Amino acid sequence: MGSNYVGFMQTVPAFRLTAIDTAPPPNQLGLFTRRGEPHLSIAGGNALRMRVEQALIDARTPRFMRVGYFNHLLDGEPLNPTLAHWLGAPRRSARWEEAFAFLETFYDPVAARVRRRASRLVVSARAMRRWPRRAVKVLHWQSACNGGFDIATLPPLPSKLNDARWKLLPVALEVRDRLYDALAVPTRNQRRDAIHTVEVLRSFRAHFDFRERDIRIEHRQHSQWVDVSDGELNLLKPLPSERWYQAFAEQFRQTLLVAMWPTTNETLLQLAFDWLVGVVKHLAERSRVLDHVRCEIRKAYPCDRQVVADVHDCTIDLRPGDGLESKRYVWAWRHAHILRQRVRESRHLAAVWELALRRRQLRIIDDYDVLQRLLRDEGVTAFGWQLLSRRSRLLYLPVKGLVPHKEEIKAMCQHLRIVQRMQHNGPLPYALARALLSPHWF
Repeated sequence: MGSNYVGFMQTVPAFRLTAIDTAPPPNQLGLFTRRGEPHLSIAGGNALRMRVEQALIDARTPRFMRVGYFNHLLDGEPLNPTLAHWLGAPRRSARWEEAFAFLETFYDPVAARVRRRASRLVVSARAMRRWPRRAVKVLHWQSACNGGFDIATLPPLPSKLNDARWKLLPVALEVRDRLYDALAVPTRNQRRDAIHTVEVLRSFRAHFDFRERDIRIEHRQHSQWVDVSDGELNLLKPLPSERWYQAFAEQFRQTLLVAMWPTTNETLLQLAFDWLVGVVKHLAERSRVLDHVRCEIRKAYPCDRQVVADVHDCTIDLRPGDGLESKRYVWAWRHAHILRQRVRESRHLAAVWELALRRRQLRIIDDYDVLQRLLRDEGVTAFGWQLLSRRSRLLYLPVKGLVPHKEEIKAMCQHLRIVQRMQHNGPLPYALARALLSPHWF
């Protein structure tokens, strides 16, 4: 991780958003700040600046941090994430609120902006203390030496959006903060009768129905929840789909429209939204916060060890230790009583029965009598049936991968017929049997 990090930070970015000159026209230099906000009046401005400086001292803010806080409160400059994380401690934030209580006595618009920034800063700093540790580390990596947010850490901005890159920076910062805030408390669990609902990142939720033995997935689209018909909540890798990135970015579409105003070009707006989806994906993957979310989903997943054991017993090509995908687990969860009955009757025949079921040569309600008639048509005798009921996996594994999936049962029966001709008590090595008996290969 260290070497990758050094190489990553040594790359020279094409540009930094914090270095862009956004100064107003010369004729308006004395009226607006660099962010386009009205300057403080001379009398009221000096008084407010002195009070903010004194409040930072009263809040026991370290000397090297005061400039960053001061510029953020007065001029709205981007704040170094390290400073916000420092403020999140309970005692520090309490002293901060007590020191900035004087803002209630100011009634001009500039003081109101400072008051809102100070209160929002405390809220976001407290939320940041609940963020995953990895997310905080990535914030430190993403902050440049001057405390700005380096765009080189984000997905490349399309060339058509270069003129609006200074507008997209605040939106990217808000996406980052909201994403990590949602990850601090990633899931919202609700239990109602036999249904357990888990909501993730305010954009993705899964319904675990214990009565119907089903798992249903929904994602947020605009202001409503939409069912994902082909959605799958993988037991091995929850949230494998990228739909939740777009669902999370949908929350900022209105913010993006306001930031891009007066641009009304639909192509540029869609290009900016696609870039914002890439920002969400990049932040989530680089911070490794998905591991945190997956852990929460696994806790709610209705995993039954007996169902997993039955699936392993009924699967001829699933080796011990291999993972089980959710689609297969849900299927086994619904038909657990049938699988358990097949395993109880004969574990080795259950593996062949499931293989024929997977190849659509049997139905779930068909028992071993139907399987025996199917294999009898392939030339399997009573001796071969007994051998199959004891050594089915040894007869199947040699032919696995040598023929297409649809021909696996036929190839296994061919191998079994060689052993029947030899009247051998167990299968020979497949390569040796095929080399010796190639003239008689069926």
